[in-house]
Amino acid sequence: MEHTSTPNANKDSSNFAVLPSEVRYPLELTPVIASLRDYFIATNESLPGAIKQLDLSSQDIGDHSPNQLDAAALVWSARSWVEYNGISESEALLVRVCLEQNREIDLKYALTARAAERAIHADHCRQVAESLSYYSRDTNSTTHNRLYQTSTIRTLLDVNEHVDGSLASYLLAIAEFDCCRWEASLNTVSIGSVNAIIDHCVNSKKAQLTAFWAYFEHRAGLLTEDCKRMIAQSVGAAMESQNLAIAIPALAVRPGAEPIREAGVITADAGLGEAAYEVQVASALSTFDEMQYRFECLGVQVERPQWLLMLSHS
Repeated sequence: MEHTSTPNANKDSSNFAVLPSEVRYPLELTPVIASLRDYFIATNESLPGAIKQLDLSSQDIGDHSPNQLDAAALVWSARSWVEYNGISESEALLVRVCLEQNREIDLKYALTARAAERAIHADHCRQVAESLSYYSRDTNSTTHNRLYQTSTIRTLLDVNEHVDGSLASYLLAIAEFDCCRWEASLNTVSIGSVNAIIDHCVNSKKAQLTAFWAYFEHRAGLLTEDCKRMIAQSVGAAMESQNLAIAIPALAVRPGAEPIREAGVITADAGLGEAAYEVQVASALSTFDEMQYRFECLGVQVERPQWLLMLSHS
């Protein structure tokens, strides 16, 4: 293996890179954080039962109009897009932590489990959309499509991005708002099989949050003041990002979210799996307060985002 200071290209080239010595092997496979390992094991055991086919009949759908069914199908299609982004997001985070020295093996296992669960969620959402009307791979709006074409992977794989900041932003901050939207939707639909899917997604997302909060509580004593500041900056940026706009379209202020917001209103009125706007606002406000407190317990000061301030005064 070359020495760290040895370039792997001819020095006459203006674009040579340094090939560092490999110091991550042999891997340390000893469990360190029980909650993460327990989450990984429980997820692996539950995945076979979670892979199920949805079967809705015309009696299940009831007397809903084609407009209501099309709107609900778009809402559920968009939910699947969020979950598909969650798969690549989990895998990009896994790549980053695997390149880090002394990162706990439990975190790596947990990220693989999270990716698998997001894949199950994406397929469930697709099945609901198809059963209600049809699954939309995208929309007819270029602006709207661009909103969902996030640069998450590029951001997470950027070596200039703080790793703990990225983990906190996606595994905790955005995930908390994503979970609160799902939880607000629970029991908003009279179709038993659809409500069961919402219940499954809520429970799995809560399990993920429990595991990853425990991870940061484990690391709290290792975080320097600079680390805490970088985490706060990353979380603050995440709170204003388009990733949050697509997690809760009803609260999004970014251009392009209008079709999903309008479809969400129709879906909520029809009782097809979306919470009313007022419910989502109340849920988002309480979610941020709880999340802000938990970050404070870690020594990380997260400021309330501007859009949330506007909601709290509306």
